[in-house]
Amino acid sequence: NSNRKMATFFVDGVNPILLKFGATASATSYTVRIGPFGLFELPIPLYCGAIEALAINGSSTVLVTEV
Repeated sequence: NSNRKMATFFVDGVNPILLKFGATASATSYTVRIGPFGLFELPIPLYCGAIEALAINGSSTVLVTEV
């Protein structure tokens, strides 16, 4: 989203996720790991490209707020 001004990601569960700035997140290619019930806010300067999430074990719900 080239108009993104802020974004937060909240892991709503016990399985951590890997978040990647770009396509194809994997166990060996990711930007940040967010732990169980963890919160991550995009840093400044703000990244406005694609973001992909991958659950490490099983599945997780990721709540995203973007402005």
